[in-house]
Amino acid sequence: MFGPKWFRIAMVLFVGIGGIAGIGLYYVYKIQPGEPVWFDEAHVWPREDLPLKVWLAPELRGDYDVSARAAIKNWNNNTCKLFEYVTDQPSPHALGVVAVTHEGIMADAPEKAATTFLRLNPGPVRGLIRIHRIMDIRAMMFAIAHELGHVLGLQHDPRAFSLMFENVTEYADKSPMPLLTSKDRVAVARRYCE
Repeated sequence: MFGPKWFRIAMVLFVGIGGIAGIGLYYVYKIQPGEPVWFDEAHVWPREDLPLKVWLAPELRGDYDVSARAAIKNWNNNTCKLFEYVTDQPSPHALGVVAVTHEGIMADAPEKAATTFLRLNPGPVRGLIRIHRIMDIRAMMFAIAHELGHVLGLQHDPRAFSLMFENVTEYADKSPMPLLTSKDRVAVARRYCE
């Protein structure tokens, strides 16, 4: 009916292996009911603070404006309008502010490109992204986009293709901007976009 016996066997194997691989990929990329995501529930911003205002310290202006705007665009295009780039320094009492500053190399972790600090209480909800190493524009874009994920509450993803991979800046010269995984997009959308 389908031709010679070897062809039928080859087709069964091809369809069977393809189906198994397809199911495996579905479970890797899709969020399943009750499946844990790398999301820190303690760091959820009030929706009324959105979009969060991202401000770069003067020492990071210039070329890094491009990096910050590209990182924000990556987030906003893949989720909803979560971030807004602002050039004027927000007041100390403003809500929903993420400041990006240059802090210098960390003595206890010199390999770290950037870290995120969130202050949820007391006082205004604020985020601080500390850049520890001066990088090229592309690596800075990766670093800021990754740290904005932490600002939203996402934790590290062990998969190297993910924006939330711990050492994402290592891939800055080797690949296009890593995408938010569907798990990250769903987790963020559920908390901030719906």
